[in-house]
Amino acid sequence: MMRKRKSLTLLMAVMMLLTLILGGCKKEDEGPDDVPISLEPAGDVISRYSKDDTDYASKPLEDTKIVRLHYRRNDDTGNNREVYQPWNVWAWDMANGGNGAAYQFTGYDDYGVYADLNLNVISEGKGTDLVGFIVRTDNWSKDPDGDRSIEVEPQSNGGVQNVYVRTQEATVFDTEENACKSIISYAMLRNSNTISAYFKPIRADFKSYRPRFGIKINGEEYKDFTMEEFDDSLKMANLTLKRELNINDVVTVSYRFDNSWINEVDLMLTNYFDTEEFNEKYTYTGDDLGVTFDNENNPTATTFKVWAPTSTAMVLNIYDTGDYMTDKTPLATYDMSMGEKGVYSYTVNEDLDGKYYTYTVTNSKGTNEVVDPYARSAGINGRRGMVVNFTRLNGSIDGWSSDVRPFEGNAVDASIYEIHIRDMTISPTSGVEEKYRGRFLGLAQTGTTYTENGVTVTTGLDHMKELGITHVQIQPFYDYSSVDETRVSSFMSDDNYNWGYDPLNYNVLEGSYSTDPYDGYNRIREFKEMVMAMHKAGLSINMDVVYNHTSASENSNFNLLVPYYYYRTKANGTFYNGSGCGNEMASDRFMVNKFFRESCQFWIDEYHLSGFRFDLMGLIDNQTMIDIYNDCRYIYPQIMIYGEPWTGGATKLKAGTSASNLKGQTTVQRSLGQDFFCGDNVLVGAFNDVIRNAVRGENNPAKGYVQGDNSNTSVITLGIQGQFSRDTIQGANINPNQVLNYVACHDNYTLYDQLVQTMKPERLPMAYTQADSIIFLAEGVPFIQEGEDFMRSKRYSDTGKYEGNSYNVGDFINVMDYSLKVQHNDIFKKTRELIRFRKNTPEFRLASRDEIRNQVKIITAANGNIEYDINDYKIIHSIIGHKVELDGTYEIVYSNVRSSYGTVSGTVSAGTNESLVLKKVN
Repeated sequence: MMRKRKSLTLLMAVMMLLTLILGGCKKEDEGPDDVPISLEPAGDVISRYSKDDTDYASKPLEDTKIVRLHYRRNDDTGNNREVYQPWNVWAWDMANGGNGAAYQFTGYDDYGVYADLNLNVISEGKGTDLVGFIVRTDNWSKDPDGDRSIEVEPQSNGGVQNVYVRTQEATVFDTEENACKSIISYAMLRNSNTISAYFKPIRADFKSYRPRFGIKINGEEYKDFTMEEFDDSLKMANLTLKRELNINDVVTVSYRFDNSWINEVDLMLTNYFDTEEFNEKYTYTGDDLGVTFDNENNPTATTFKVWAPTSTAMVLNIYDTGDYMTDKTPLATYDMSMGEKGVYSYTVNEDLDGKYYTYTVTNSKGTNEVVDPYARSAGINGRRGMVVNFTRLNGSIDGWSSDVRPFEGNAVDASIYEIHIRDMTISPTSGVEEKYRGRFLGLAQTGTTYTENGVTVTTGLDHMKELGITHVQIQPFYDYSSVDETRVSSFMSDDNYNWGYDPLNYNVLEGSYSTDPYDGYNRIREFKEMVMAMHKAGLSINMDVVYNHTSASENSNFNLLVPYYYYRTKANGTFYNGSGCGNEMASDRFMVNKFFRESCQFWIDEYHLSGFRFDLMGLIDNQTMIDIYNDCRYIYPQIMIYGEPWTGGATKLKAGTSASNLKGQTTVQRSLGQDFFCGDNVLVGAFNDVIRNAVRGENNPAKGYVQGDNSNTSVITLGIQGQFSRDTIQGANINPNQVLNYVACHDNYTLYDQLVQTMKPERLPMAYTQADSIIFLAEGVPFIQEGEDFMRSKRYSDTGKYEGNSYNVGDFINVMDYSLKVQHNDIFKKTRELIRFRKNTPEFRLASRDEIRNQVKIITAANGNIEYDINDYKIIHSIIGHKVELDGTYEIVYSNVRSSYGTVSGTVSAGTNESLVLKKVN
């Protein structure tokens, strides 16, 4: 099978090359060597693009204002430029950071189409020398995967710098001529003295020749190597060196295609990282990476350690403050020494608690200043790590030493409420002091209320306490990159907002949620104040974590320290993009696994958290999730660890049902039902998106059960029994503590917005409460979104449209508006009743598969009605009305639509969109 797949890939590659030749390029020479090629003139072009015939080469040099990005696809035959219609450019300021924006292809020339990237706009007027970009469609398909960059020239002809890219090729060319020539696709290290060079030739009959190769090691030409036989099918040559390469040697491989074209590439170590040879030499098992003290109670020395085996030099920079904009000069710098397993270290014989630090690292990426991935706090915008003595700091926080987590029980005893720090208190309706709105301390404040029309409701922390949930799942509060912490306001605004799924520093708290983001201590103190307040209110905290990818790729701290080790990449260094965000972390490599595990342990231990929600958990291998669960339950036995059982795109991970195998999107839920997870009491859980869709419809939005579609009642009954509905095979094993049932979360529409677009308004309140009733009356772990208890909406008041992806649209859409709690107080009270009922009724919190088999009996799931028994309880969900014969006298103990209950016998009728719970009296 693998051989057939490889042959198909090679055939497709040849066809693409032929298309390039026939579509826009022609051979100028039939000699034995590969030669440059030229483009044929473009044919008819659709009106979307205008042609630019300007001869920029004849224009004088000016300051560069525009980077013109030229793009050519293989399927462009010269007269079908419509193939470019779905594509555009997303570009951002890579030097200074920024979210970026889309730029359309607006013109064409003989090469293809082009987009003009305005440097003033990209840099927000600050100027930049490095622009990041991707070529993409509006649904974020990329060509190719991974981020790329353009080094901006200070001056260019006419102020326009032209660069050229072509489809499925990561190289950025500086001239049109070079863009149409053969290249070395990549060169990879096989072992310590063998290099494999792969070519992407224009000519199908390309051959390579030993004298045309060049190798440089640390800038010096190296000639003592031989070329093995050229593999014509792979277009690959093996080069054997007479010396062993050191892991931190900077190596380039070049090839002279003709007298005017020499192509040079950096040697890639991506495949070598997965060899036994590398792991034996550079696997570091120590627990002291980052900053340690000789004695935390009375330190006299501070030690810094960082793993960077591929680097040639490492300098420790000590700063007085974390303000990189005004405090530009280090207090001191120290040359670090490489020790065992590629770890650089340096000990300063001082107590540096409260100082800030960075590393200046030199390797194949050049020389760059980076933040230590193990830093545990940071200055403004996370640009410098902070030295923190937690023993000393914790002693200054009143009550922290006696703080305990309030939850005792199994995961099925929990009810989870998802929140965003800023959303919960940024509105004036939150009643929170203005200076604390949208910050950690806003959720530490008690006694907050909102009053309207004589009705007073609780808000913020007190709102969650009143609701009765046990766990708060907080969207990312580690240090993320998209919010500028220098201009955070406690007033509601449209910009500078983000959910935070773009990690910068994993072990650092987000500064925009503190009252002073310049002070690395401040965010720690204030977060711990919030933790204590929540614990006092009976709320445990689960952290939403995004270990699957980082905000940056090429220029992330991880990649600048050890290029291409921390990420899954193709052999040519192109990043796999299973996250849909430009990269995916290589959790299956030892040092990545180690970082994830130690990071999770740090958060649980230091901040008294109770669990984690893993974003795109399908990108993290089984063994890493098992390791994290076991590490964390050793610290806190009631740990909750669960995540999204999918990926955000195609990934390198392979499907497997062995603990040592990797897992793919379609097998995550099945994996969790295997012996190495639930069979070994490793209760890693996942969201049950199929019961979500069956209850309230697909995300587009569509109708589900509560809107009147009764075609998926059998799917809902599987969820009711605490199973992942997609796959009944694993239902025999899966533990209900692993199944999170829900109908809405931060992604996609709120429950109200889903229903209001798919059903008549007169039935909506009943359908709304029925949706949550199905979730809370099912076995498993119930989960709801902030504001779901009072019909929160993300509707634009000016257009009437509903927002289904509000990750960066600002406060006015994302805000928790507590006036809705007044308006829909009946919905809030019914949700509170439902949560209390479940909490007080063990039958809806069965903690094992055997208990569910023995106690839950499905009676019917047809014709719009679902009926099941759990011991003495009878549960009925009906969307069209349903009469049930009773075998005795029952007490009505819950209904989503009735305001008063009583006893019934003989028969009982459930109304339209009614969920009814009866308890047998005799």
